[in-house]
Amino acid sequence: MDRPQILLLGNGLNLAYGGTSWSELLNKIKVRDDIPEKLHCPMPLQAVLYTNNDIKTAMQNQKQKLFGSLETNAQICVLQNILSCGFDEILTTNYSYELEMAALGRAVDDERPIKKMAEHTPKVPRVETKYLLHTYNKVNFNGTQNRIWHIHGEARKPDSMILGHYYYANLLGRMIKYTSDNENRYENNAKEGKETEINSWLDAFILGDVYVLGFTFDVCEFDLWWLLNRKLHEKAPHGKVYFFEPHADGFHEKIELLKLLDVKHLDCGMDKPEKNDPKKNEKYGAFYDKALATVRNMMEENKNALVGG
Repeated sequence: MDRPQILLLGNGLNLAYGGTSWSELLNKIKVRDDIPEKLHCPMPLQAVLYTNNDIKTAMQNQKQKLFGSLETNAQICVLQNILSCGFDEILTTNYSYELEMAALGRAVDDERPIKKMAEHTPKVPRVETKYLLHTYNKVNFNGTQNRIWHIHGEARKPDSMILGHYYYANLLGRMIKYTSDNENRYENNAKEGKETEINSWLDAFILGDVYVLGFTFDVCEFDLWWLLNRKLHEKAPHGKVYFFEPHADGFHEKIELLKLLDVKHLDCGMDKPEKNDPKKNEKYGAFYDKALATVRNMMEENKNALVGG
């Protein structure tokens, strides 16, 4: 049976081309002036502080500014390269629509062209307004169909954005219920030699080979750390997770934790740029180019191995 080939894309790639950072997003939704420059609480809780625990209103007010933009031709090229790779599913933690805009070949400043892309799986009767487990954007680029899942919500639906532990926990509760309900489906289909239909991005993550690019897997993302554990304990045949990040010297607890969860770390032979390196973005751009070429080769090898098996 074919194993789904899945991309998990974070905001790191956008940052390499001048995109909006987490701190810049927080400043956009900030409603108070007494927040110190450095906070020690996890990032999702920082959003609670910045908005006086009214994240929904803050996101609604900033909706248009969160659509994102295409900064350079180089960014458009790498995004279009992703769209042409032939991933079975693309999962992204980004709220913004860089991939969709790259497919359109232009930036968008309202939701109409994005809304036309929205579709849902048979598990729900209509596209979801929050907790988008079964809703995706269907994107065509040069004849290649892509299903893009905004797993933490999207800009045109402020209610769907996962910010703050309350929303993370609600999402995790739904993830646990869905995967518990479908555990026997995965295993029974495997025993009967049947393909399991991808009815949620959770199916894709658990069953597929997952290539993680531009997503740091910060320990605050506890929903996805839980999902790594859930994938590790899946009884049905399933793929591996490949985490791409430049090499950094010394002991790194995050990398060690990922290894314990059967995640393979790939640095593509490149070192992590220094924080104040004036060429940091350029170096990260080179890393993502190399990582994406590596992913293409790995996808081909994985598919050939399945055919050969």
